[in-house]
Amino acid sequence: DDFQGPDLISNGSLDSANDWNIFQISGGVEVELAAGVAKWSGGGWGNAGLWQQIEFEANKEYQINMDVSGGAMSDCWFEVFVGTVQPQEGVDYSDGGILMGINTWEGCGSELFSGQLTDVACVGDGGSLSWPMDGTAFFVIKSGGNDLGEGVTVDNIAIRSL
Repeated sequence: DDFQGPDLISNGSLDSANDWNIFQISGGVEVELAAGVAKWSGGGWGNAGLWQQIEFEANKEYQINMDVSGGAMSDCWFEVFVGTVQPQEGVDYSDGGILMGINTWEGCGSELFSGQLTDVACVGDGGSLSWPMDGTAFFVIKSGGNDLGEGVTVDNIAIRSL
């Protein structure tokens, strides 16, 4: 494990809903925080997200990772962002660009998957980033699409300096 610094994510183990905010972008997909995990389920071209405010130190390299499982998705996405815009109800999120994710059009998520997102992802740049200044940012995960199948379950979310 190359992680060295403290975890910027509070309650990354998802033992409760503390420190996390759920936002609905469009109906049909839900995010539930229960039993120590976050789980996206549904479909109907809905889209929902989970976010947390974090504090970066300037010019450090960071790595994002988390445990993910799910599959049997059809026409779906699961995407991770770090941006400067706070997520809002009813508004799609794309600030900062997709750092890593699962996307059935790009070749992952249709089959069952389980493991670290860095190993499962087929979009983005592997979840590493350098933040240019000290200050606040927003860590965002969103998922949605036509049919999330088994759903996407997440646990042990971390952002650590390298």
